[in-house]
Amino acid sequence: RRPEAYHSRLAEAANVSAGGVASIHDSVRVKEPGLEKRLRYDRWPRNSFRLLLFPPEKVWTDYEVLNLEENRAFAAGAYRVRDSARANVAFELDAPLEWHGPASTTPHLTAIKEFHFEERGKEFSVNCEVSLRGAANSTAGAVRMLAGIEIVLNFLAPNEPDRYLEYQRDAQPERQRLGWGGEISDTTLRVVDDWQNVAAVLETPPGGRFWVAPIETVSESEEGFERVYQGSQILGFCPVELAPGGEWSGVWQLKVSKAHR
Repeated sequence: RRPEAYHSRLAEAANVSAGGVASIHDSVRVKEPGLEKRLRYDRWPRNSFRLLLFPPEKVWTDYEVLNLEENRAFAAGAYRVRDSARANVAFELDAPLEWHGPASTTPHLTAIKEFHFEERGKEFSVNCEVSLRGAANSTAGAVRMLAGIEIVLNFLAPNEPDRYLEYQRDAQPERQRLGWGGEISDTTLRVVDDWQNVAAVLETPPGGRFWVAPIETVSESEEGFERVYQGSQILGFCPVELAPGGEWSGVWQLKVSKAHR
């Protein structure tokens, strides 16, 4: 999602409406009110298995409006290849955690992402093991953060009952349609397309949970401005505390298989 020329017309029309000069519907055609508030501009391409390290006080609404303040180096930096084989590959990056204040007290981390791939018939899985190590000579003390792996999926129909998110809530199964956004306090999440009989199962490390938000563009058609569902951003994350020289690791899994046998 990036700025488009027609977005400025939508924002200007909303400002005119707020000033009481004219209704937004008098100047541009919109399919629902408040579309100008749904403009989101991504900082990098929407690829899966992006590592997000961000402050522990962040909440779901920060994720939904792209205000996590995640560390740019670990999210979009140039990782170096440690080793690779047919079924696995590992990447490594050293960088400071930028949100911790002055450079003199900013802790440095080493992050390793190791991928393991497995195929069984018409099923496959990707395991992403993340290892974080704090610099032994750091003067910043213990580091607290939230660490997450983001997965992006698009099953195309956000409001159809046969495309849904499925998880456990208070030991009971719960479903939400794909256009839903919110927090899931479970370490396992299924994204299901009953029509095509395919399901993606996501798992976080123990103690983790998920944030889900629809990825929507605001587009202009002959009928006016409208929201268009482009998929769902799904962040499985967990709390991490690292002492100087300390290490932490966790495994995230994506498994794709038939939804029903």
